[in-house]
Amino acid sequence: MPFSKIFSGDLPELTFYVIKYLRNDLKSLYSCILVNRFLCRMTIPILWEKPFALKCLNGKRFDFLEVYFSFFSELDRNQLIKFGVKFKRISTPLFIYPSFIKSLDTYRMELHAINWANNLDADITSSPSTIKVEPDDITFLDIGKEVEIGYNDIRLKKFVDMICSLLLKSFIINNASLKDFNLKITTSHGLFLPKFFQLIFNNTTFVSNVEKFSIGFIANPNVSKFSQLESLLTSLPSSLPFVKHFHISYLSRSKVLKNETKSRTHILSLKISLDACNFYNNHLTSIEFNRCNFHNVYSFDGLNDFTQLRSLCFINCKQIKPQFFQPLLDTPTSLKLKSLKLHGPPTGFDLLFKKVGSYLEHLELFIIGSSGGVYESIIINCDQIKFLCLANLYHDDNSQLYGMITRNNERLKYLTISSFMSMKMNSKLLHGLGSVLPKSLKYLDLDIVTDQKSLSSFLVDYRHVGLKTFLFRNRKNEGIDITFNILKNFVIDNEIRNFSYHINKYFNSDSIIHRNLLQFVKEMPPFVKMQRYHDLVVRISDFNYD
Repeated sequence: MPFSKIFSGDLPELTFYVIKYLRNDLKSLYSCILVNRFLCRMTIPILWEKPFALKCLNGKRFDFLEVYFSFFSELDRNQLIKFGVKFKRISTPLFIYPSFIKSLDTYRMELHAINWANNLDADITSSPSTIKVEPDDITFLDIGKEVEIGYNDIRLKKFVDMICSLLLKSFIINNASLKDFNLKITTSHGLFLPKFFQLIFNNTTFVSNVEKFSIGFIANPNVSKFSQLESLLTSLPSSLPFVKHFHISYLSRSKVLKNETKSRTHILSLKISLDACNFYNNHLTSIEFNRCNFHNVYSFDGLNDFTQLRSLCFINCKQIKPQFFQPLLDTPTSLKLKSLKLHGPPTGFDLLFKKVGSYLEHLELFIIGSSGGVYESIIINCDQIKFLCLANLYHDDNSQLYGMITRNNERLKYLTISSFMSMKMNSKLLHGLGSVLPKSLKYLDLDIVTDQKSLSSFLVDYRHVGLKTFLFRNRKNEGIDITFNILKNFVIDNEIRNFSYHINKYFNSDSIIHRNLLQFVKEMPPFVKMQRYHDLVVRISDFNYD
């Protein structure tokens, strides 16, 4: 049958949905490019939607920046040549790659520019750079860290700023249309951005379709830059008409933000990092308070009006008092939260669980200090939990932990346990954990320090039924090969499809332990898909209620 006949009718549209389903599987996408022209034309735009999301690791220089450089004007390329950059002769590109970008994080763009500069043959600095690149890691085992940024050379800083400026200019000129835009400015990074504010937000093609917008300062900005940011926030209603998710941080002086979020009824999620105030609208489905101070907030009675609210998050917040949640108990209306994340002191949250516990499906706890009755309240009121993440465990009474698991026995599908207790206490935790894990569990993530004997005992006690994904983060530096071998046998015997093993040691080819580890890896059957920990981990933010 002729090629044109095969790809007529609904097949192209169906193929497009298949390709979109593979958007996070780079290997499969690269394979699709090589099949035929049709799949190549369909796959390339998806591959180039968020190139800066790739991790920057030593020895893994990404050439996609040089592809972008081929779209620079001769004048712009000459600016890089002045720094000693030598360009290869590149044939005319088959696609307009800058036009495909959909997700842009300016900090990660700078990270990749630094990584590219660090691997240049040319010496662009007048003194040795303090850019830090950690050793490479094994294909899927997390044994290394991403590039860290540091500057001690003004010429290097100017070079990186120039690359980022030219990239941003190229995206705009080539009519890119963003969906996700993250602006980040610190005392040393993103300082090239303010001069582009007017160009960015006056270009309707570039930002008019943005649905997720983040902007933040990591340090207090100087007066002139803050003034530019105030002007930017004032122009948001006309520049970002379709924004649904708004994240702003470290702008406690901004009055513009209060008016902005109150008037934008189509904003669904709001993340704020400033002194907490009641200025958001009741159309929100998600609110995140990050490092907020509730000193002047006397109650959360306003939450009664958020009839659409499904996700609530508190991270490192201050001055939350028990009486804040009392109005929720006094009203007959229900706050039907599906997702709750608490990182910090749990004061008063036992009252919140009493009100919303019967609706909660996703729960993440990182409790600092005493649990304050929170665990007991969860056991009594929460019986619909599908995703449970318990981090920063420091107590030796495991009955409450087991109680939260068994209370949601037939519904629990995702379980993450991160314990920073001693090896003796963790061994005690594992001793009873295997027997209480439910048959419904599909995903298990253990971040723990333990000995091989306790781990083996736990795996024997755990009567595996339907587990599909298993992650193990080993914080013990000794015997990492033996631990992996124990886990390997469990994964193979129970036909677990997705597996990740994270260790805190850099790969050393001279180490017998690391050579053993590689040998055990080679013994894994093909049905087990090994992945990096951070690529496989499931987070509470993955469950959206837009």
